[in-house]
Amino acid sequence: MMEDIIKEKTELETMPIISNNARIGLLTDIGKKRKVDEDAILAIESMSAFESKSSQKFLLVLADGMGGHSKGEVASKIVVNTIAEKINPAILSQTNYTFEINKSIQEANQRILQYTSDHPETEGMGSTVVCAVVDGKNVHLANVGDSRIYVISKEEIRRVTKDHSYVQELVDKGEISEEEARVHPKKNVITKAVGIYSELKADTMKLTLADDESLLLCCDGQLIHVEDEEIQEVVVKSDDAQDACKKLVDLANERGGEDNISVILLSSYS
Repeated sequence: MMEDIIKEKTELETMPIISNNARIGLLTDIGKKRKVDEDAILAIESMSAFESKSSQKFLLVLADGMGGHSKGEVASKIVVNTIAEKINPAILSQTNYTFEINKSIQEANQRILQYTSDHPETEGMGSTVVCAVVDGKNVHLANVGDSRIYVISKEEIRRVTKDHSYVQELVDKGEISEEEARVHPKKNVITKAVGIYSELKADTMKLTLADDESLLLCCDGQLIHVEDEEIQEVVVKSDDAQDACKKLVDLANERGGEDNISVILLSSYS
């Protein structure tokens, strides 16, 4: 049985489909400096009447559009809508999630390229994406760009995606540290995005969540203002998932809100 609350945010048909499950929190905010919110977020819960709590299934998607005047907000919404369209049936049928996630991201890539071809004024638009299909405790992940996914518990915060960015390449080569990457003048330069080139392959992985672990998806607008350890503290000390999301966004805005800010949190069972 699908229990969705649908909220329209744009003229592009869908956006965000929000589960009423208390474990889910999500929030997007324009920030303090931008004129347009180019992020798009979505969370869908799918659970039949015969499934237990441990068999809950979720689709979580966060996309950070880029392009400014080139309509980055259009690109991010194409990404989110396409993944929802393609993946939701796969969740219900318990198919090969990794294959379907990759296929849906490739489809989003082609749709953005087609949109740009039909609307030349949008040339240069594209989007990052982080996506998680949660089936009980098993999580199938994908990422393109510099949005991130973290696993969080009281003991640690662990980044499970690797940025596709110029500074990440420098970190990998040992030329700069993670701390230096945060303040590098080219920290916003990404090396892979949805909707830029005809060929695209997302990074994918699978992990298993412990009962005390939460899953966080966020864009770089959150990360430029809030350290990982601060994110961990907010998540573990908040009353519920939505409260944690609001506190994270508020904190980023209090520190300047230089970019759009978006977060999705699937809180732990415990």
